Amino acid sequence: MTQQHSLISREGAKPKELVPFDRDGGDRKLLLPDQVQALVTWAERYDLDPWAGQVILYYGKPYVTERGAMAWARRHKEYRGHALSLVPPQECKAMGLGEQDIVYRCEVFVAGLDRPVVEFGEVRWEEVQEAISKYKEDAYYLPIVKAPGKQARARAIRRAHLLAFPLGQEEPTPPEAPPQPKPPA
Repeated sequence: MTQQHSLISREGAKPKELVPFDRDGGDRKLLLPDQVQALVTWAERYDLDPWAGQVILYYGKPYVTERGAMAWARRHKEYRGHALSLVPPQECKAMGLGEQDIVYRCEVFVAGLDRPVVEFGEVRWEEVQEAISKYKEDAYYLPIVKAPGKQARARAIRRAHLLAFPLGQEEPTPPEAPPQPKPPA
């Protein structure tokens, strides 16, 4: 853990629950304390938790992760869950993708809609090769190289959930307040 984590803490969290976010998820540069604070402030607007990996900085901008998109959707009373499936190679080919590309389909079920909200997440073989070429020996540590199937899955889930429940357009319905005790007469 870096020095920066001591600047902002999450009270009551157990160490294994925390996800370090001391680097930008895109360019891997160390974050400055004011960047960490700005991310935390942005995340609080949507009740997302950077320590739980729900939002990160990605090339200097807040990026809601798969975890964050699902957490956001679950707060909506209309959310009814999701289904995920790997798209078979023959369907990938019909979609204009290559045989080595990995594609997942995510369906988000929303009360009041006749059909689920559908999105796809793909990792193209060219993306993997690009990352290997660009990052050389460090490429193995990149999610797109280390686990391209998991990356495609995360993209599908994130895209579908944020399409069904966009950030900032419709705030989740706040939970009902518990009844207040009546003052003594």
